[in-house]
Amino acid sequence: MNVDTQLQSTLKELQRSTGLPLVLDEKQLLDPEWAVTQMRQVTNAYKEKYNAEFFLQNLLFGRVQTSDIEKYATRLHIDVKVRRCLFLVEVKTWERESILEVLKNLFSSRSKQYLFYVDHQNIAFMKTVREQETQKDMEQIARMIVDTLNMEVMTHVRVSYGVFFRELAKLPEYYQENRLALRIGDLFYSEQNTIFACHLGIGRLVYELPRTLCRAFLEEVFGKSDVECLDEETYITLNKFFDNNLNIAETSRKLHIHRNTLIYRLEQMERRTGLDVRTFQDAMTLKIAMMIKNCLDIEGRMDENE
Repeated sequence: MNVDTQLQSTLKELQRSTGLPLVLDEKQLLDPEWAVTQMRQVTNAYKEKYNAEFFLQNLLFGRVQTSDIEKYATRLHIDVKVRRCLFLVEVKTWERESILEVLKNLFSSRSKQYLFYVDHQNIAFMKTVREQETQKDMEQIARMIVDTLNMEVMTHVRVSYGVFFRELAKLPEYYQENRLALRIGDLFYSEQNTIFACHLGIGRLVYELPRTLCRAFLEEVFGKSDVECLDEETYITLNKFFDNNLNIAETSRKLHIHRNTLIYRLEQMERRTGLDVRTFQDAMTLKIAMMIKNCLDIEGRMDENE
């Protein structure tokens, strides 16, 4: 981006932040780099002094000294000890403007709620929680966000949310928990669009395992070449079987196949791996192996795209 383009962009940012249009004289335009620097300093100073979202975004990323949190929060009329819950909404970059607008309208009637960009793929919503509200209420709010955006923006989003906290200084810690929840959700719970950061189950354990140990486990379960027996149809069949607590009748009904067809597929899997997923221990082993394989596959594709 050349200096003239930066200058015009900075002028627009200054007006958007302060509401004040700025016209530069010919002398200032002779040194556009100086003008850009000065306007950025003015814009940032204005945001820091008058914009709660800008302060919270900096706090989220650890850019605010702990000793300064209360001072800035007081200036911005943000209570540093009130009960709160943080939500993180994962969005597609090109839709974030319209999504933020819908969320602002959704929560506009509620006081002391803060909506702000985290990065190009995430929007944070920090909600003040009343004493009578429970974690179940937070789950309902997460579902409401998903349903509203699905209906009004016609887009699919994922929302993570965490436990209640009172100290504003804890915000970066709970932000990292929410980010981890979205990451683990992408890898292991893709069918879920709301994720509680404290109920990540076995997905958290698998995610933290060293990758060399994961590969060794897959080789132990499948051997050196049989891992490809987990094709798409097998994945769907096994996951549905696990979701229905190893119940053959219910699984065949959900898959719209005859129970004998399901039994045949399970027996084929047993012949390939030596695991009878109709028993708890073998089912648990294969479930963990499937989670590990899915995790390694996704990470491999991400590395290829970088």
